[in-house]
Amino acid sequence: FKIRFEATGNRRSACALTSLTFLWGFWMVFVGVDWNEVKRRSVVASKTDMIGTSWSANGSCSNLPELIKGIETGALLHITDVDLVGCGLTEVPVEVTRLAKLEKLDLGENDLSSLPPTFSNLVSLRILFFLNNKFESIPQVLAGLPRLETVSFKGNALVDIPEDCLPSSLLSLIITGNHLERLPEGLGDVTPRLRKLMASNNRLRSLPASITRCKDLELLRLANNQLPSLPGGLLTLPSLAWVALGGNPLLPSAPSSGPREIPLDALKLGKKLGQGASGTVFRCDVGRDYARGYGSELACKVFHPAATISDGSPEDELVVAAAVHHPALQRLVGVVSHLPPEALPPP
Repeated sequence: FKIRFEATGNRRSACALTSLTFLWGFWMVFVGVDWNEVKRRSVVASKTDMIGTSWSANGSCSNLPELIKGIETGALLHITDVDLVGCGLTEVPVEVTRLAKLEKLDLGENDLSSLPPTFSNLVSLRILFFLNNKFESIPQVLAGLPRLETVSFKGNALVDIPEDCLPSSLLSLIITGNHLERLPEGLGDVTPRLRKLMASNNRLRSLPASITRCKDLELLRLANNQLPSLPGGLLTLPSLAWVALGGNPLLPSAPSSGPREIPLDALKLGKKLGQGASGTVFRCDVGRDYARGYGSELACKVFHPAATISDGSPEDELVVAAAVHHPALQRLVGVVSHLPPEALPPP
């Protein structure tokens, strides 16, 4: 479980623990973990079960004729979930836009840069993924999708988000890993129900003041941008529970003295607790000498080797850990560096 370092005066606890992902190379050790509280406060995204059937191309464009034929004959007009990942598409088959009952559409890993006007026919669409395509701007046709709740343009080439391209029904906007320098000035007015904004690894220099009108905003990922400041009142939004700001000029400088180094041979890993986008967390033991004063319940987080992740770098978390002190935060015991992959416990 990942520990959020935050002390914003939020009505929720300043410490949240949520699931994480596989990593090695840099370890952080935390203590004082209440495992019952972890279980109770774990964040689980709710979702409505899809009613109907699914269809997948299994990553091959050679299967597309089957889908198109099924739509043309009416045999597949009832499907609610379509997976067209990795089909080499340069345009969306117009037949797909006839699926009025479609709720989820995954068009990731293609070569798309635009959408047809008939895309607005997908009036039941709730979830839409465009991971790793070639969009430079979010198509305005999306504003005409009345039930759209989640849209992802992660890993595209976005340089612009038009003011009127998003529907008011939107709950989650994922624009991580693009080239954006700004967000729409009216973002908070156009998408007042927004709960999750994931915009790490862009070039953002400011945030629109209107974002403070998203009163239901729960998660805000802005790591690795160029933000010198935040709009007033943003961190006191009533539902805000997770904020990632690592890798921005607004963060404090790294402390002159780093955390205590714990030798690798002192570390013993136990049961895996969770995994997610930035690391894997285990129960651990570091021996009496290093654990003295911290109690017996320790957790160790292994960070991903990638230079940048959606919540910032391991160094960013160390800066926050050193700068923020709160009774609800887990205390930093120390770090283990240069961890070989073979030191990880077996799956």
